[in-house]
Amino acid sequence: MLMEYFNYKYITDAATTTVAARPAFLHSITLNEATAGAITVKDGDTTIAIIKAATTAQTLTYDICLNTSIVIVTAGADDITVSFKPLQT
Repeated sequence: MLMEYFNYKYITDAATTTVAARPAFLHSITLNEATAGAITVKDGDTTIAIIKAATTAQTLTYDICLNTSIVIVTAGADDITVSFKPLQT
């Protein structure tokens, strides 16, 4: 049985965080608590998703390849975990 393994980045403050600075596979974003502010998910400078403020704790599965990088912009002091895998280039 082949197991999938992912890297993670834990984010707890309002900031712009580069999770992966190269092409990567975004598996999921876990909202460990209800979001304090909106969370913007970007592939480099391109917005691919916005998670609204006050979204309840849950895991959002994306399973997508991002061509440039994974950048997460948190507008509030959110408590999230991003699961990803850098791609071989």
